[in-house]
Amino acid sequence: MTCIEAGADAVGCVFYPPSPRCVTEDQALEIVKALPAPAWVVGVFVNEDYSEIMGKAERCRLRAVQLHGREAPLLIDRLRRRGLKVIKALFHNGFPPLSAAASYDASAYLVECAGGPLPGGNAMIWDWSAANSLARTVPIVLAGGLNAENVS
Repeated sequence: MTCIEAGADAVGCVFYPPSPRCVTEDQALEIVKALPAPAWVVGVFVNEDYSEIMGKAERCRLRAVQLHGREAPLLIDRLRRRGLKVIKALFHNGFPPLSAAASYDASAYLVECAGGPLPGGNAMIWDWSAANSLARTVPIVLAGGLNAENVS
């Protein structure tokens, strides 16, 4: 759990089979059990339906989910009503765009570039200042190509 020791508040468990970082429910539950309080696990989903997300959230004891596809605002509302924190991915060069934040009532927004073979930023470095105006109005998480050199 090096990331938690380094100061991270949460770790992500990807539940998207095409991703090389995809984990099983058993692996996610092992991670949840190993984390010290108050750290928590975020389940990462792409275009999953409500019952699939809630099933994994309950079985894996997730406190939050990150939605990285073309999910409808209604899905976010339903998940939040069940007590989950919901992080909705928005994209500088993709769909849904950063300007779509007003359409969702997410707990926070993950913002990244988009592009590449998988949903998300695919570790692409981009002009993070493009998210400045959004960051003034809602909680955001920057993503995409972040490393020790460009974060400092």
